[in-house]
Amino acid sequence: MDAILMANECVDSRTRSNAPGILCKLDIQKAYDHLNWQFLWETLDKRGFGGRWLRWMKFCIQTVKYSVLINGSPTGFFSAQRGLRQGDPLSPFLFIIAMEGLSDMLKTARENLWLKGFKISNRVGCELEITHLQYADDTLIFCDANKEQLRMLRVIFILFEAVSGLHINWNKSFLFPVNVVPDLSSLARTLGGRIGDLPTTYLGMPLGANSRSLGIWNGVIEKCERRLVNWKSQYLSLGGRLTLINSVLDSMPSYMMSLFPIPDGVIDRLDALRRNFLWEGNSETKKFHLVKWAALIGNKQVGGLGVRNLKTQNQCLLMKWLWRLASNEQALWKEVIQAKYEMEDHWSTSMVTNTYGTSLWRTIRNLWPKLRGNCKIKIGNGVKVSFWEDSWLEQGPLKTLFPDVFILNQQQRATVAEVWSNQGWNLSFRRPFNDWEIQRVVEFYRTLEQFRGGNTVQDCLEWKDHKQGRFSVKGAYKKFNPFNTQINGWPWKMIWKAKIPYKVSCFTWLLAKQAVLTQENLMKRGIQLSPRCFLCGEKAETVTHLFLHCRITNQLWDLFINKKELKWVMPRRVTQTLKIWSSYANISGHRERWKIIPACIWWSTWKERNLRCHQNKSNTIQKMKMNCLVLFHFWCKQEYMEDLESVMNVLGSL
Repeated sequence: MDAILMANECVDSRTRSNAPGILCKLDIQKAYDHLNWQFLWETLDKRGFGGRWLRWMKFCIQTVKYSVLINGSPTGFFSAQRGLRQGDPLSPFLFIIAMEGLSDMLKTARENLWLKGFKISNRVGCELEITHLQYADDTLIFCDANKEQLRMLRVIFILFEAVSGLHINWNKSFLFPVNVVPDLSSLARTLGGRIGDLPTTYLGMPLGANSRSLGIWNGVIEKCERRLVNWKSQYLSLGGRLTLINSVLDSMPSYMMSLFPIPDGVIDRLDALRRNFLWEGNSETKKFHLVKWAALIGNKQVGGLGVRNLKTQNQCLLMKWLWRLASNEQALWKEVIQAKYEMEDHWSTSMVTNTYGTSLWRTIRNLWPKLRGNCKIKIGNGVKVSFWEDSWLEQGPLKTLFPDVFILNQQQRATVAEVWSNQGWNLSFRRPFNDWEIQRVVEFYRTLEQFRGGNTVQDCLEWKDHKQGRFSVKGAYKKFNPFNTQINGWPWKMIWKAKIPYKVSCFTWLLAKQAVLTQENLMKRGIQLSPRCFLCGEKAETVTHLFLHCRITNQLWDLFINKKELKWVMPRRVTQTLKIWSSYANISGHRERWKIIPACIWWSTWKERNLRCHQNKSNTIQKMKMNCLVLFHFWCKQEYMEDLESVMNVLGSL
């Protein structure tokens, strides 16, 4: 991911300079198969690996035997003389070390001015120069549109191929012109490779494209649509579809969202795909969407289904870059960003203007106030911390706490380290304090007493909502998702933690939302039909009547209530029923079995209702009771893997 960000910044800087440049994208032919072992050993030795380590690596690689299958049978074993095995966990690391040889040769060429890369420029000028970026066998090389430099690159490639055994596949390698490059065909013949056009892709991400373009997301949308075609050929329950959305569909855009801001149009398209699949499944006809989309994208603890809010997820993934920039991590990408955009303070870059820099980093930088507001400073040596403006004390910034003292101070941009010594605070003021100002100055110095100097560790930011102060995308999403509004008394544990099938949990959630398609809800959606309850035929079929107050359903409730001799008055709503039922779990010998009962009754009731509605059949009340008890017995056996001999044994164990 770091390489993709740097590559886009390099191309942007070169484009804005109007100087012609060449971007070379190399493809290594059969990368693992051709690696020269002797070159690998010498590279490891040059990198400082000890003799014992080298012997281990040689043993792991050189002792491997191969066999060729002829007509399905092996024909004897032989040893290899070069190459690394695909699938060997050591192979990627050893290959990366081997590719350092090419990197060293390119660095030498730059140091001797044989090769000039793309300069990362800012408004005041900068000398940071990037000649190449590598990630495994994916290599980008930046240079001037100059024949001499391309000849030098050709020599470097020939030498590297000779010593390493690795070969560049020129049929799959490309030269991309940056700005107007005269005589491009001649330059391509000098180096080799094919001529391409920007924008292109690098490591599966757009390179040189407008980061706000809808077109760069077409691949993500098409991938989601292809996946949905396969799923729609299967008959999946609501719970099955929800599982696929949360575990697969929600994660598919994550790679792109880790660097690129997702446009609203793309969010709308992906939301429509997820929404239609959730409610309609493999149906060719339009079906009712029972609950508003906004209610689904909250966490399950607050009444949602845990479906991802893509906009918030995207922002949290982009905030990770700002957190890494503010950390003490040493990385080349930080040097590139700091050189191009300059640091506003020790934590973040300056704001990116509309006419300068990529829209990529501009979008990321715009999230800094949101991130910074949820961080606190853990002060160490005080080198990074602004004495007046940063919140390094519990009460807040000193500039805000003591504005009258701040105005008189001569070191308004000083860090804590600059005004602190072993002898105490070294603060300078413009004039002596008046008598009426003395009390405020005393309060000021008393506030400073909570600081204990002498710490040698570096200052750092801490995330407020984590015990160790670590930022995580998961924690940030929970914090910033606007749909995570807590619903008072929402019984999420009774819905999602009960040991019942997932599809039944989803059905219980719909009940709690009053969204199950009873006669009343169908009439609200414009369907003309009789409102009478299919079970008792006496009252209108609402959610509360059918599942709580119907005289037929009440006989199922009595099966369990009478067993415990409870003084039970049926609540008015499903959520109240779940909440009160959970409070009675302590009187049961098996708490988890007790929590299963409401869902068991409701699922049995719904199946009987649908039998009468769609098949014009019905069971007697005795048969309904037996079906409910058998279902309860089955769930208990499935979830707890206990040897429960009979239905009555389960009922007696409550």
